[in-house]
Amino acid sequence: MTKEHHDNKQVQSSVFRITADLISILGLPALLLLIFSAQLPASKMKPFLEAAPQISNCMMDRPGYLRGAIYGELKQDINLVGKSLSCDGMPHPDGKGIRLFFSAEPNNISFIIGVEGRLENMAGNEQSVNLTVIDEQNGRFYSTAGLERCWTHIEAVEPYQSRTSAHYRIDGVLYCSGALASLIDKQSITLGDIHFSGRLSFETG
Repeated sequence: MTKEHHDNKQVQSSVFRITADLISILGLPALLLLIFSAQLPASKMKPFLEAAPQISNCMMDRPGYLRGAIYGELKQDINLVGKSLSCDGMPHPDGKGIRLFFSAEPNNISFIIGVEGRLENMAGNEQSVNLTVIDEQNGRFYSTAGLERCWTHIEAVEPYQSRTSAHYRIDGVLYCSGALASLIDKQSITLGDIHFSGRLSFETG
């Protein structure tokens, strides 16, 4: 197997994993709307985005947040709290990890943070991360692509309860040792430390 063939297989595997994560968090209709709307001129995009199911704002027992900086192709600062940020998350089906989703709508950026390990062992520890950053405006996906280059230190895992679900608030800081490449072209981004507080949900029926 040539190196180019191996790299292509790794990218394909990453795309499949990212797509599965997006479907599980957003639902297939919302994912299709996101991909389709990214191909439209900005003037025609609004009706499709308004039709997509909305993830709840990041109000929990106290407001969630996403703070940090992106450099490179998506150079910008992010500093969103509570109602200005959407967030959700769920445990991995095998119980060996969690997926956290943050939608920074004012910035047209979304983060999917896949944290390895069991929830009960996360607080106070460093965990490896599979990270995807979605440029919603241009339809680009930047990812660790299965490479071990991003980690998170989980600072707190705190339970709280709503009327319909059991939740955990997950606080932590995310950091990466290298650039995240786009899965569709040669663009890349780098991240400063990303501080987050998000929701992990367990449906209770």
